[in-house]
Amino acid sequence: MNGSSDVTDIPTSDEERDEEKALTL
Repeated sequence: MNGSSDVTDIPTSDEERDEEKALTL
């Protein structure tokens, strides 16, 4: 889920980033 998919998930980009941050932490 990276690349053009990120541009398609603009409203969920914030939520997805939160989840990614939790996984990175």
